[in-house]
Amino acid sequence: MPVSITAVVTYVNAQAGELFVQDKSAGIFVFIRNSMSDVPLHSGQLVKVEGVTAPGDFASSITRARVTVTGRAEMPKPVVLPFDRILGGKQDSQWGHLVGVIRSGREESGVLYLNAVTAGGQFLIITREYPADWVTTLVDSKVSLDGVLAAVFNEHRQVTGVRIFVPAPRFLHIEEKASASPFDLPQSLALSIGAFGSEQDWSHRIRVRGTITAVATTNLVYLSQGEGNLAVELWMPCGGKPGFLVDLVGFPGTVDGRPGLQSAICRPIAGAMPEQAPEVSAHDIVPPQSAGDGSGLSIAKGTRNDLKLITVAGTVIQVTKGLLAQSLTLLAGNQAFTVTIPDSAAVEYAIEPATQLKITGVCLIAFDEYHRAQSFRLLARKAADIVVVSRPSWLTVRRALLIVAGLAFLIACSVVWILILRRHIAAKTLELQAANECLRKLSVEDPLTGAANRRHFDEVIENEMRRCGSDREPLSLIMLDIDHFKSINDNYGHKRGDRYLIHVVAELRRVLAQFPGPAIEEGRAVVARYGGEEFAVLLPKTPVDMAEAIAETMRVAILDIAIPQPGSSPGLDGTISLGLAMMPSSSDLNPDQFVDAADNALYKAKQDGRNRIVVSDGAVPARPLSSGRIGRAALPLDALSH
Repeated sequence: MPVSITAVVTYVNAQAGELFVQDKSAGIFVFIRNSMSDVPLHSGQLVKVEGVTAPGDFASSITRARVTVTGRAEMPKPVVLPFDRILGGKQDSQWGHLVGVIRSGREESGVLYLNAVTAGGQFLIITREYPADWVTTLVDSKVSLDGVLAAVFNEHRQVTGVRIFVPAPRFLHIEEKASASPFDLPQSLALSIGAFGSEQDWSHRIRVRGTITAVATTNLVYLSQGEGNLAVELWMPCGGKPGFLVDLVGFPGTVDGRPGLQSAICRPIAGAMPEQAPEVSAHDIVPPQSAGDGSGLSIAKGTRNDLKLITVAGTVIQVTKGLLAQSLTLLAGNQAFTVTIPDSAAVEYAIEPATQLKITGVCLIAFDEYHRAQSFRLLARKAADIVVVSRPSWLTVRRALLIVAGLAFLIACSVVWILILRRHIAAKTLELQAANECLRKLSVEDPLTGAANRRHFDEVIENEMRRCGSDREPLSLIMLDIDHFKSINDNYGHKRGDRYLIHVVAELRRVLAQFPGPAIEEGRAVVARYGGEEFAVLLPKTPVDMAEAIAETMRVAILDIAIPQPGSSPGLDGTISLGLAMMPSSSDLNPDQFVDAADNALYKAKQDGRNRIVVSDGAVPARPLSSGRIGRAALPLDALSH
């Protein structure tokens, strides 16, 4: 649509194609590269903009405009709003006000980009006029800014952050100056970061002195200070190496879910220091979780070795060579773990499976969504971190033949030795098979419920759909979701919610066992945890009427598990909603479309009131199958602990 407005220029960067103008009603972006102006444009000019409207990259804009300068004007009154309201993107192109602490920055093509934080989030400052000593005068300073608010967005026009374009230094005011010499800041303890009751102002930088235990990348190092360990995200490369004593100045926060320093700078103090790496059993690093471990302290036990420099012994079961690092999979008892060996720490000899090693490295623990330790890996730092305890048996077939040929008179002894060797190899093979079975189980099962995990489900459904097409057999899929599962977690806690999920999987499997059929008898039917409280039941060789009967029986079985509310409140029904889809043998659906058909039916079931089944064939509109409630037997809450 044609448009003509009179407005003030709030920000302009012709080289980058950026022009913002604002009148009494609002601000708007102008595509300057598709427009023309009689004179160079500057902030504060009063202009007449005549062009046409355009949808813009994020918000409505003006393009193909003629911009005429008519005079000077005062900047608009800035919008002052809580940051969460600015983060929504509705203030895009408006002249606004922000306050925050600058954490880091970079210069690029004459433009300064500063990363800042405020209560509620982070934002980016963009300015073309800035002091040459901005690193010392601006970083770690608390500033107030007037400028053009703009959204950071993706190609789908979704907001991912906030920017503010500051046209001149007079619109940036330092409220609290940064320390002139950050390395003169008082020393802080690593253990104080994130500790309860600390009175330190975590919005500004702190200084931590410690020993570098490992260098993961040029921008990520791990630091040790007595019992405290930190992950440190560097603003610029440090130059420190493992064992160096360094001063690190950065902003307290979390790095990869761990206490750490962000946007840190580094200063080496001393060279390599003596290192202590206690030997720890793999079983003790990831302690087993039991039903009684409900306290936060019990869960936190799995973090005691996180980021620590330790030594672990194990037997190599797999060697993988990557582009920049070598990866080893080791087995210690029934605990499998991995070791990452960067090229800089590579050993000169070949490491073969069945080699027993002692590895020294930084322990990095992987957690689930409840921050419970699930597995760990070691990051080795140098070749000396890898010590060979024993190598695989030196006796090979070739050497055995040479021994038999050269020592013919010891044939009997050689035969006995070969028999012993075969038994030894068989025992080792069984150990490796047990290790592989352990790894296979970890890769295909959900660790909480014992159901198949999402990865295994994706593999099975693809294979079954291919088999369905070639054998012309029916294939049914049930997607089900526990209704109001958040209420169970809110009322009884996540531990008992976990036990309820375990009971649900047990009931689903019990129902499957009741129905005769080739797929169930052959073990091809799969119960999988699709995500959170959503499950999938894949039924090969199962026509839709049989699948409907199975789904209805599952609905009733779960309805029989009633969770009593505390006090005299009525019990909370543990109901499920189910969506059913069947893939005829002539269908050309792909796995995603097949899952979407069942998932859409599930969504329809929840939309129609939950506790019901909706059937869809992927092309025919979903139809409800059953609803209503059948008599239920209350399951005491304490039973969920058994």
